[in-house]
Amino acid sequence: MRQLTVLLVEDNPRDVRLTQRAFKQAGLPHELRVVRDGDEALAYLHREGLYKDVLSAPRPDMILLDLNLPRMGGHDFLRVVKQDERFKQLPIIVLTTSERPDDVRLAYAVGANAYLHKPVEFSRFTEVIGQLGKFWLEIVKLPPEA
Repeated sequence: MRQLTVLLVEDNPRDVRLTQRAFKQAGLPHELRVVRDGDEALAYLHREGLYKDVLSAPRPDMILLDLNLPRMGGHDFLRVVKQDERFKQLPIIVLTTSERPDDVRLAYAVGANAYLHKPVEFSRFTEVIGQLGKFWLEIVKLPPEA
């Protein structure tokens, strides 16, 4: 199994650390890259600014997306990415604290591949990340880069 790249779009440093720990604890050997908002995630995908070099910004195999972000929020980011032919097939998994039905509906309407609620307890969070990683990064056949 090759090491995959996961782009985490998350502005909360605590949640970033929790996700990094959960990946490690769940035994997921994949590379986790972190950006803080939708604008930075777009710069990463388009290889602009700090992310011009392919080594500093390898194309992600999957994106983990928080919805509540500064500047460009998660729903807007989803809408933009899923309209771009280069990234339309890129799996985007929403991982957020919001359980609002409107957020769930809108996320799927604009192209989310899955919507997961962030559990509060670390053990449950690790379990969710482990299941997510097992399914999306080991079982599912991801599309090749276009």
